[in-house]
Amino acid sequence: MRLEASISLPFSCHAVEFSPFDGERLAVATAQYFGIVGNGRLHIFGRHGGDVTNSSPAWEQRELRSFDTQAGLFDCAWSECHPHQMATAGADGQVKLWDLGAVDGFPVADWREHTQEVSGVDWNLVSKDLFASASWDGSVKLWTPSAGVSSHTFRDHGRHPVYGAIWSPFSPGQLLSFSGDGTARVLDVSSPGAVTVLDGHGGAEVLAGDWDKYNQPVVATGCADRAVRTWDLRQPRVPLSVMLEHRYAVKRLRFSPHQSGVLATASYDTSVILWDTKITPPPAGTGMFPLAGEGRGGGGHGRRSPRLLDRCVGHTEFVAGVAFSLFEPRLMATCAWDRRLCLWRSL
Repeated sequence: MRLEASISLPFSCHAVEFSPFDGERLAVATAQYFGIVGNGRLHIFGRHGGDVTNSSPAWEQRELRSFDTQAGLFDCAWSECHPHQMATAGADGQVKLWDLGAVDGFPVADWREHTQEVSGVDWNLVSKDLFASASWDGSVKLWTPSAGVSSHTFRDHGRHPVYGAIWSPFSPGQLLSFSGDGTARVLDVSSPGAVTVLDGHGGAEVLAGDWDKYNQPVVATGCADRAVRTWDLRQPRVPLSVMLEHRYAVKRLRFSPHQSGVLATASYDTSVILWDTKITPPPAGTGMFPLAGEGRGGGGHGRRSPRLLDRCVGHTEFVAGVAFSLFEPRLMATCAWDRRLCLWRSL
């Protein structure tokens, strides 16, 4: 990966997200003093020029808008139904909705049902008027921007902190939640309990998770034990694969919206790794097993383990955020506790 731009910010960075409407925009959620105490700020950045092709100019240090909060921000999510709105997750337990067109700098809505830090927010890709929040109070809540209260609350993780809940791109009523209880769970608004439980993490806290956008039963999780695991939800007892290339905890991961099986993992070891997680079996009747790390095709024998594609090593502190551009297949953003937003382009 080639470092295309590096932008310095006043606070530690915790999440970065590209706009689903405008390929020229991205947002960064930040927190003073790493979110332990102090304020927060949501930054919206743009890029010089209007071309979003692979030969487009580099992102410049141009801030389109910022919003200040009295507590750190741990996550952000663009609205899927309004191009100028986004939700944030606050260290004070508040979920806020912001509008880039607001002249006063205040949120257009805020919700205070969580009793501890809100660790994650995610907007539904199918039911576009719905988003979710996850909290250290052990709950996952569902919201619509027009309502003053949550529409649903999950408490499947008990009193353990929930670090995030990501909507399925295939089933509008399902989310993948991950928690300090050592599990990831598939939650469904039509079910009183989790429909699938992934508990094969060896007791390690599950800090990150995501769905493969092109392979419905496949998800990935990242843990405090530095492992990245992929899973087939139809056979949830054991992972499909375990990747141990990171040296410290895996804070966030994202599957590519452009390529099946391509996964980016961000870690406390200050690196981001790009993986090809697809596993191809050997041809039937050959009696042969592929070698770990074998390339595509593997000489016709398939591949039984994920393959490391690239590594980004430009940060100097914990990497907390990673995101793929929805408009440019080769563009990726990362952010870290070193107060830097980095833009990378694959070669």
